[in-house]
Amino acid sequence: MPQYAVYGATARPNKGILINDYSNGNDKIVARLGIDSVKALKGRKVGVEVGFVSYLLLIKALEANGMTEDDIVVVKIPTHQTPQALISGDVDTIVAWQPHSGETLKNGPEVRKIMSVRVGLSPEEYATFIAGTKFLTADGNMKTFEKAGNLMSVYGSSKIVGTFQVRNNIYDKPQDIGSYFDSALVTDGI
Repeated sequence: MPQYAVYGATARPNKGILINDYSNGNDKIVARLGIDSVKALKGRKVGVEVGFVSYLLLIKALEANGMTEDDIVVVKIPTHQTPQALISGDVDTIVAWQPHSGETLKNGPEVRKIMSVRVGLSPEEYATFIAGTKFLTADGNMKTFEKAGNLMSVYGSSKIVGTFQVRNNIYDKPQDIGSYFDSALVTDGI
């Protein structure tokens, strides 16, 4: 997909003198299993970097199928974060260019292979559990490490589980939850 307008937007005089390549399939719409057409995106979350060529691809694909942006939920995501957003379940579909579109296609089946070995199942057997597994993005990790008293916080959920386990005589007294976690890798390393 040619991007001539991008160069003209700088208001500097320029001329194209050579066209050496264009995307002929590197920009892709990649959906989770079970979404097999553009029409199946209706009402679904689609992760895309708004304003980029992949976004235009999405708009054109919707138009070609008698749809508009209003038929989907656009989730604004930087392109380099789209593979993890799809794998984590934050979105149902992503629109990205290479290497991100290819990474997504490669790593979706790869996740099943890694996880299936850990639980002693085949990748095909484990595939049925993927929908019930939440894979966290970097932002999701940071949110989970926030000190809150609910199940969305690792601190809060651990305290709730700890209280439950004491009440059910799994162990005698509440544990020091704060000593079990060190969020430095997540909060300082990202």
